[in-house]
Amino acid sequence: MIFKAQEIDFWIEEKKILSNISLNIGSGSFTALLGPNGAGKSTLLKIFSRVLEPSQGKLFFEDKEINSVSLRDFSKNVSYLPQNFHFPFAIQVLDLVLLGRTPHQNFLTFNNQKDLYISISALKKTGVEHLQDRYFQTLSGGEKQKVLLAKCLAQETKVLCLDEPTTFLDLKHQIEFSDLLKKLKSENNFTVILATHDLSFLKNCCDHTVFLKQGEVVQYGNTKELLTTSNIAKLFDLPKASLKGFPLEEYPH
Repeated sequence: MIFKAQEIDFWIEEKKILSNISLNIGSGSFTALLGPNGAGKSTLLKIFSRVLEPSQGKLFFEDKEINSVSLRDFSKNVSYLPQNFHFPFAIQVLDLVLLGRTPHQNFLTFNNQKDLYISISALKKTGVEHLQDRYFQTLSGGEKQKVLLAKCLAQETKVLCLDEPTTFLDLKHQIEFSDLLKKLKSENNFTVILATHDLSFLKNCCDHTVFLKQGEVVQYGNTKELLTTSNIAKLFDLPKASLKGFPLEEYPH
């Protein structure tokens, strides 16, 4: 078990965003968080990534309570790709990917030959080595996502947490990114946790899916069993007839 959440709540001022989240994420799994806008997907992903802390409840990482694991050690194990990534000043692609090496460095080993080798290898794995001297801000959306994924690979973690990674990509780049992530997952046996609206991504990549609605887990299990017309209609408050012809036909209804 890589993550275990026990009765997690999360509040922002007077508003409850997550309520009573109890959930196990298995090691080596590819788990999607699916739900309508405002369901709490990104918030839960940020809690798994330690960007946010639960207001109540407990989170365990590899059977250790999360607060007992130092941030440095945690960052050697878990990487996070946010939905909207903005760097405050112009930075070249290779320098950005090298930032993924930060948890493994100290003042004596800053950007040494090993860090450079691992970062360039990560760019090769995501197919954007040729962009290493470009400025990140000049890249297309698809190129940026591959560079950010390379930064996660350079971090050499066992868990990747990705927040809506295909939201701003066109169909071609959505397919390219999902195929790349599936290939890397197969080669490296990462645990992947993904917040998404993309049902095609779920079908192509994810073996487990968590349905979130109004901050609560309403269903969790095998993707092929959950991803049915009835379940999707109920999750998104849609009439079943509106999903007629939607690409769920390969699964039981």
